[in-house]
Amino acid sequence: SCRGPPAMRSAMHTTAAAVALFLAFAAGAAARPQAYSAPLGLTHMPKPLAAAVGGAPDEPVGGDIWPVAIYWCEVGIGNPPVMFPVAIDSGSYTLDVPRKGCTGCVSKPPNAAYDPSASSTSINNNQPFSNSYQTCDLKDPTAVCTITGEWYTDEVTLAGAGPANVSFGAIETQTTNFDQFKNIDGVMGMAGGSGETNTFTQLVAAGAFSHDVWAICMMRGAKSNGTITFGGTDERLYTGAIEYVSNPYGNQFYGVNTPQMAVQFKNGTSAVIENTQSSSILDTGTNVLLLPTAPFNSVVAIFKSTCADGGTPLHGICGDKTILDGKTCLPYTKEQIAAFPDVAITLSPTLTLMTYGTDYILRHPTDDGLYCFGIRVSSTGGYQIIGDTTMKNYYQVFDRESNRIGYAPVSDKCGNI
Repeated sequence: SCRGPPAMRSAMHTTAAAVALFLAFAAGAAARPQAYSAPLGLTHMPKPLAAAVGGAPDEPVGGDIWPVAIYWCEVGIGNPPVMFPVAIDSGSYTLDVPRKGCTGCVSKPPNAAYDPSASSTSINNNQPFSNSYQTCDLKDPTAVCTITGEWYTDEVTLAGAGPANVSFGAIETQTTNFDQFKNIDGVMGMAGGSGETNTFTQLVAAGAFSHDVWAICMMRGAKSNGTITFGGTDERLYTGAIEYVSNPYGNQFYGVNTPQMAVQFKNGTSAVIENTQSSSILDTGTNVLLLPTAPFNSVVAIFKSTCADGGTPLHGICGDKTILDGKTCLPYTKEQIAAFPDVAITLSPTLTLMTYGTDYILRHPTDDGLYCFGIRVSSTGGYQIIGDTTMKNYYQVFDRESNRIGYAPVSDKCGNI
């Protein structure tokens, strides 16, 4: 029998919706006010890397779309600093890492445990925290995973820059179904306003980075699985010019207006996806395109239209067993995958994001030869999230200073810096 596909991940804090992203950052001289770029996809971050062109340094990031479903980096916490791998999350606000003695946390390398007694600058805030997430359980995307613990304040460094004082959650208990934390146990939220719990903005305020801007590309290269830039942009990582659109959510969340989504077939015809929401959340921690029930049903109907008499059926779409149910994965050839249509997401009259069949027909992480459908349903009225299967085609800029999101085609330097 075919195993069900691993779930995509979006995160929901108890106080606000949170969508998680995971990658790594750039290393450079400590406390230098410049931009840093870093590679994605290694088990341990190399030390330190040269600054990128124009003062934006680069560094590798760990993770992938399957099966980890996150991209991650390392942060230094404490004095002396201890390195922690964390998922970089474009949809949540806080830094959370395991505390020494945590129940349910992962201890295998490269993970670490925060020991307040080992840091000369540790302060216990004597306040509890509890964060809950969805699509963290790879067997059940609707299941809730929870971490709880206490708030601490300590020195934090990022990409060799800093330190800055950051308040973070020290995890004391973690539910056992938190599949996404079973490889890398920890998360660094990149959304939200400025304040002592926002790692990146605290470092910007401390002068570690010159601009409240970060950017990312996700492409497997010879050195890593992608690159992240802190404090600006890196012209080596994209081609052409960066085109910007406004962020309708402000810096509380990252998102874009999406007036239209459409399926574009290889024969030149297209069909508009009905009932899509007017805006979409951007989440590097969600590894698929996630749609509410109504637009997802529209996608299913469009794909199944190829089953009609006279049509050219897509493999695995017609019949009783299809990959559209979110549970079934099937064997595919390269030619069968290449026949799948593209999904075009319009952001403005001049900017359309493309997700290709080779992006959303995803290889199963454990069953070689099986592939799963990388467009999934959230719920009725649920989140509409643009995830890694679309983001991987672009260098994506999160410009917090100007409340805008930028896109340019990714270059072959991504993953090779």
